[in-house]
Amino acid sequence: MKSFNALGLALAAAIAATGFAAPASAQYWQGNAAHAGHDRQDRVNGNKVWQEITELDRKIDRADKRNTISQREANGLHRQVGELKRDFRRMSANGLDRSEARQLTQRTERIEQRLKNERRDRDGYRG
Repeated sequence: MKSFNALGLALAAAIAATGFAAPASAQYWQGNAAHAGHDRQDRVNGNKVWQEITELDRKIDRADKRNTISQREANGLHRQVGELKRDFRRMSANGLDRSEARQLTQRTERIEQRLKNERRDRDGYRG
């Protein structure tokens, strides 16, 4: 009987301790949940940005295969797209925010404009 009472007392103490700790931990979690919800609103889906980058890479490949840009020009553009992909992966590790997505999109557009310029110059040289 004594062991049952001791066990019951230990169990009651454990339940009481858990009961006192729960409100504090729940409040902390709720604070994080509210913050996480705010972060979620500031985050964007990186799929569209990634698709733009990979499409640009394909456009460079097509231009190179059609000989509308030189191999040297294609290599330079591919190097820039590679840097863009690396930065995308680094930035998107915790989700892209709007500013990061805008920055990547602007860089994609600048490289695409360079591709258009390289197609038009017909000189076969980068730059």
